[in-house]
Amino acid sequence: MEKPWVSVSHAACAMIVQMWDLRYATAPMRTLERHKRGILSLAWCPQDSDLLLSASKDNCVLCWNPNSDVPGGEVGVSSE
Repeated sequence: MEKPWVSVSHAACAMIVQMWDLRYATAPMRTLERHKRGILSLAWCPQDSDLLLSASKDNCVLCWNPNSDVPGGEVGVSSE
C-alpha cells in the first residue's frame, strides 16, 4: 500500500493527525488523537512505512502504526 497523505492543521493548537487517501478525499481515512498540545512535527520512517512519528508541544513523541488508532510507543521529554 502507498503511504497515505498526512495532515496537521497549521493552527498552534492542533492536536490531531489526519491521514487521507486522496483517491477518496471526502473524509480522512484515519484520525490519530493522543497529544495534549499542538503538534509540531511529523515524520515517516524511511525504512518502514508502517511507522509514523509525531512530536508535540506536550513534550511527547508518539510512534504510530498508520493501520491503528492507538500509538505503539511513546517517548516523553523532560522539560527540565
